[in-house]
Amino acid sequence: MAIRSLKRTLLVFVVMEESSTFPDSNKWCGDLCRELSTNTTDVESLTIDGTLHGVEETQLLSLFDAMRKNRGLTSFTLRHADLSRAAISALAPALKNSTFLESILIEEMNDTDECLPELLAVTLFFNRTIKQLILRSCWADGVSPYSLGSMLNTMLYLKDLHICHNRIDVSVAESIGVALIKNTSLEVLDLTGCSMNCEAICGLSRGLAYNSSLKKVVLDFNDFRDTGCMGLGLMLKKNTNLEELHFFGNQVTARGASTLADALKVNKTLRALELSFNRIGDEGVIALAECLTFNTTLEKVWFPSNSVGCDGMLAFADQLPRMKGLKELYVGLLLDDDIEDALAQALKDNLQLSILYMEKPVVVDEDDVTISPVARSMDFYLRCNKSGRRLLRESNVDRKLWGRVLSSAISNGRVDGAPDVLHFMIRSNPCLFEHFNPL
Repeated sequence: MAIRSLKRTLLVFVVMEESSTFPDSNKWCGDLCRELSTNTTDVESLTIDGTLHGVEETQLLSLFDAMRKNRGLTSFTLRHADLSRAAISALAPALKNSTFLESILIEEMNDTDECLPELLAVTLFFNRTIKQLILRSCWADGVSPYSLGSMLNTMLYLKDLHICHNRIDVSVAESIGVALIKNTSLEVLDLTGCSMNCEAICGLSRGLAYNSSLKKVVLDFNDFRDTGCMGLGLMLKKNTNLEELHFFGNQVTARGASTLADALKVNKTLRALELSFNRIGDEGVIALAECLTFNTTLEKVWFPSNSVGCDGMLAFADQLPRMKGLKELYVGLLLDDDIEDALAQALKDNLQLSILYMEKPVVVDEDDVTISPVARSMDFYLRCNKSGRRLLRESNVDRKLWGRVLSSAISNGRVDGAPDVLHFMIRSNPCLFEHFNPL
């Protein structure tokens, strides 16, 4: 059977298990094809989902042929289907004729021919409308070394590319890296779960080093370890645009973390670093803490589940007052009260950190008497920093900023409404209102 939504702007073809309650799937497929062919500009989004029972090739061919006659699609999703070479050949002109298409999602393909990336590259040659392409779990045995690279070379307006949970070997990674050197449109690259080893990451990094457009790169759940971090470190020393780097779960140890820390002393553009679920340990987090006293542009750091012990966290807390750029920190589980005490003490002198995630309460309910005084202290200074506490220690502050500071101090008061942050600001700088001109 098949289910179709009643909205004119959205057609959904979902093949489910056979049931006498619903009509035959072929009949519904025919109805959808007529809808696509007739209403050539009204249908904006199409989803073909064979999650529960699969989609027959004849149905795909019919739907793709109907898509070819439609000019209004902006979003296309294909999920859990067998994409043979014949089906891909039918899909290609359908996508090419969709002159307003902005987003393509193809995921969880059961048996997809490896020519899919190559055909997409040819079909979407110099396409000016597609901004997002997601290919998730589409192939398991790898693709042609040049297919993904050629896709980046031809889709000159693509901004968001996700190639997740597909096997990418060294030659394919190097091909992507070469293409990234010339690509000037891509802003997000997600290669999560692509089984890339250290050689593949190093090949990719050589291209990333000279890319001029990427803002975010996600390399979660690969297997590049410390040697891969050497390639990423060299990339960070040369790249001047990347703002966010993720490599969650890559078995990186203290050696890899130290390599990245050295690179971050040079890098001036990275804003967020996600390295959760690795094995950097105390030595790695100490190296990271030291680099954050030099780096003033890295604002967000996550390192929970990294085998970091008491010594590492106490050393990080000791460096925290000297960190000038860090605004958001996720440390994970704290097993020792001494660490919480050290962090609370450090926050008194740190003027930037405003968000702290850990396995103990920070943002608290003032009516909850079980919240410790240490947690209340941490919450208070985080709210002060969020309100602009650092400006109290700066000279020649633009008077126009004080209005924003006062307004922020009021909004960041205690949950019970008490303006404790505002009182702190005025007590710290009694001349605050004298400097502030509401006009």
